Amino acid sequence: MNMTKFIETENFMGMNEAISKLIASHGNPERMGLAYGNFGLGKTFSLEKLTDRYDAVLLRARETWSVTTALQALGEAIGIIYTNRANDMLNRIVEELIKEPRVIIIDEADKLLGDRFRVLEAFRDIHDMGNVAFLLVGMESFNNRLKNHRHFHSRIIDFTHFKEISIEDMEKICKLSDLKIESDLVEYFVKRYPNIRQVKNLILKMEQEWSLSDWGIADLKNFKRAGVENGTK
Repeated sequence: MNMTKFIETENFMGMNEAISKLIASHGNPERMGLAYGNFGLGKTFSLEKLTDRYDAVLLRARETWSVTTALQALGEAIGIIYTNRANDMLNRIVEELIKEPRVIIIDEADKLLGDRFRVLEAFRDIHDMGNVAFLLVGMESFNNRLKNHRHFHSRIIDFTHFKEISIEDMEKICKLSDLKIESDLVEYFVKRYPNIRQVKNLILKMEQEWSLSDWGIADLKNFKRAGVENGTK
């Protein structure tokens, strides 16, 4: 299986559209997007690809971030030398992003709710002061949790919900395999494993089993018979 080949899934296309809208919104007072969904649906890989495509800035939020360390991380990403004065750092970031506009993507931004909400407030200040586009990405509950902060949530102009893997996307993933995976097994993967990482790992295990033993066609019956899911035959 070609694990390195990237597939433009429906979720990827949704994220691509969201970033395009944020870029096109230049000059509008509100330029924040929110993307949310369960793990294993390709969020991280999609963000890396789109960061390259749009020359965006991608940061992954950390549990240990304070306002100062978050601004330091953003400053370093856009080439600003660190200063230990948070307000000075924020102003310099705004100046740089006005001069060279870029979309700022914060992955795992839901980590910044609760005790670290001041970090999101600092990002909001950058958004407001410099008309800077931000895309905040988090888990399934992120949107509802952020609604508790109405003044922040009201700035979001685009919502992208990562959906479960469609049958069309699963077919694309299965076509990466060295095996010809039959339609009944593709459908089983969609119903049983709505997680790209899990499916890719199962296909790799299938390929190993099929290389060692002649299990016949790669359908659901032989998948079960080979014990790929639980490691037993």
